Amino acid sequence: MGGTILLMPKRLLLISALCLAACAAPRADAIEGLTAAPQPTNPPPTARPTSIPSLTPTLTLTPLPVGEGLGVRAGPTQPFAPDCVETKGAITNHNHHSKTLGYSLFYDIYLPACYEATGDFYPVLYLLHGKSFVEDEWRRLGADEAADELIAAGHAPPFIIVMPRGGANSYFGDGLIDDLMPYVETTYRIRRDRADRAIGGLSRGAGWAIYLGLLRPDLFGAIGAHSPAIQYIHAPQIDNLLDTLPPDKIPRIWIDIGDQDSLIGNTRWFMALLDERRIPYTFHTYPGKHEEVYWSAHVREYIQFYAEAWK
Repeated sequence: MGGTILLMPKRLLLISALCLAACAAPRADAIEGLTAAPQPTNPPPTARPTSIPSLTPTLTLTPLPVGEGLGVRAGPTQPFAPDCVETKGAITNHNHHSKTLGYSLFYDIYLPACYEATGDFYPVLYLLHGKSFVEDEWRRLGADEAADELIAAGHAPPFIIVMPRGGANSYFGDGLIDDLMPYVETTYRIRRDRADRAIGGLSRGAGWAIYLGLLRPDLFGAIGAHSPAIQYIHAPQIDNLLDTLPPDKIPRIWIDIGDQDSLIGNTRWFMALLDERRIPYTFHTYPGKHEEVYWSAHVREYIQFYAEAWK
């Protein structure tokens, strides 16, 4: 199992030291990132079918003008509808066929209260789930409830959350950026400036968020890594990306992990890379393990971090 990480000698030494501390006798089926990933302590939900036809969103949505690509702010906003009395957003599930991957990417999407009653364009947050779970994990953790609460209290503007299924395929990132993102951002009223777009994830999803956020800083203004599990294939690429990014293009970065999380080595490794380059980031450690109980306890803080730049 595992792979050989071809890094500069000083970084290879660092990763080797971390793995020796955290990866003793890992199970053959438990390698997730740079360290051994524990099996989730929460039972996975029943997986949805993977071969149903693509669905058309059931909501009445206003397409964006043809020809506007990612990275371009879409259209003027309209005033918030004063007669709308909705207090909670809604989550629906859909799928879109990815030409890159050759199959459909399922996704949950959260639209804020009064979305249908306005012509407004919204910031967007992409949240990636952990290994052995699917797109509804963030819904179970309460991401939509946290968004409703923050928006209603005036601590965040209304925004959209996209929660795709995926991560096991090494080309998942290409399918997300090349297929799903252009689709949802021309189907729903989404702003397309990097400052209005964030990406985050937990466990393996956090590893993907780090990699994609650094790979495409032109698309993402913020990265959230919650108990990150960084895959072997991404480790040298993350290292190299940090060497090439101009300081003004580096997204805002949040990192957190439980004090009893067996993947603490991943977090220390990534933080060491950031410290070496004097790249700023926000770091929190809380009591807890690598499990949904931990993430659900802090989901409101996560959502507040993503939305704070949109006020």
